[in-house]
Amino acid sequence: MTNTHKLALTLGAVALAVGLSVALPDVLLPEAQAQTADVSGELSMAVRPAPAPKVRPLPPTYYYPYVAENPAAGAGGGFDHLVRWLTCDTPHATGGCPNWEADEVYQAAGWGGGALRRVPGNKHDMDSLPAAWAPAVNDWVVLRSQTGMYGTRFGLYLELHATTTILVLMFPLDNWATVVGGADASPPGFPAASIGAGAATVVAFTVVNGAYRMSAVADATMLQLLSDNAGTRYWMYIGELNGAKSDGAPADDRPFVIYDTPGTIRVLGSDNLWNRISPVDDATPLTTGFAQHQAILVSAAGAGEDAALLGQWDTWSTLISFADAGSRHLAGSPRSMGVYAYVAGALVQTADLCLLGVYAGGSSNGVLMRWDCATAYAGAAALVIPHRGSVAVPRDWTFGGGY
Repeated sequence: MTNTHKLALTLGAVALAVGLSVALPDVLLPEAQAQTADVSGELSMAVRPAPAPKVRPLPPTYYYPYVAENPAAGAGGGFDHLVRWLTCDTPHATGGCPNWEADEVYQAAGWGGGALRRVPGNKHDMDSLPAAWAPAVNDWVVLRSQTGMYGTRFGLYLELHATTTILVLMFPLDNWATVVGGADASPPGFPAASIGAGAATVVAFTVVNGAYRMSAVADATMLQLLSDNAGTRYWMYIGELNGAKSDGAPADDRPFVIYDTPGTIRVLGSDNLWNRISPVDDATPLTTGFAQHQAILVSAAGAGEDAALLGQWDTWSTLISFADAGSRHLAGSPRSMGVYAYVAGALVQTADLCLLGVYAGGSSNGVLMRWDCATAYAGAAALVIPHRGSVAVPRDWTFGGGY
């Protein structure tokens, strides 16, 4: 081939590349447009690269780890501490808080006169209420999450129903309306599509009228609660899932779920312990949610299995599916939560203090929570797990699953 022929082919390829980059500018990411526009260099620069995958950055995770409480009620009690941490009124010493908002507060003892339901002057400062806030039995607060990965928020009702019980209800449509100066009630009327143990049915989360340990893991739109009364533990998950069908028709842009049985801490496919509002109509309550994990290697481990293979236990991510007629779907993956083999122990923690495993109820798998990498949980057995190369991947980026 002569030099003249080579020059003609080269000029033809460059002209084709320029034509494509002009004709289809929206196909490329900005970086790729810049590459194909610069055709004065090597011909390889004119080859259109494949579009980069859509990677969603996860919101920062914050921890309220193994905090001593005594009791739940009253100013400075466990309920007070939890609400102040969630709203960034009082960040925990380990650093940071999820910065949720306090939309409305009910105090049966009043505020020195006037309505019992009030809106804080500053939604991140419980001391901006008309008088001192000292939550007692039947007092409640409505919190509002930050904006999540899908551009939506949800409301959360928390009521100190008894000295040993916090009632929890989620408003996935973010449709709480404050009633300042209106009818005072505990509980109040709940908005449409509220979900807990069922439609407009609260979940009872156990605390202690005395000394106990309280832990929480949260981000902009996710909250995990863990209470511990001398080894009797309660856990629940509230909020957003990763990997929802946000590009569907209609879009599943409110993949908010709530765990309805805090005393059963396990991941078992036959359990229907996860609830949400249907993404089909944003109205129908779904109550047959169950957790699946990506392996069943030791989910039915016998009593004689008391050693981990090669000195390491396996862990997996989990997926939440719903079997309700008309809304059967795989909803997504809980955030900052994984699964571990229950035979490793009812309470386990990795040596780097970055993962905590808890389990209660039958022969199944336990819940693995992300932890703050700083706080040891008293009584936890050692959990040795394989890294599987994941240490090379930033923990705050995900393709939709994992913990």
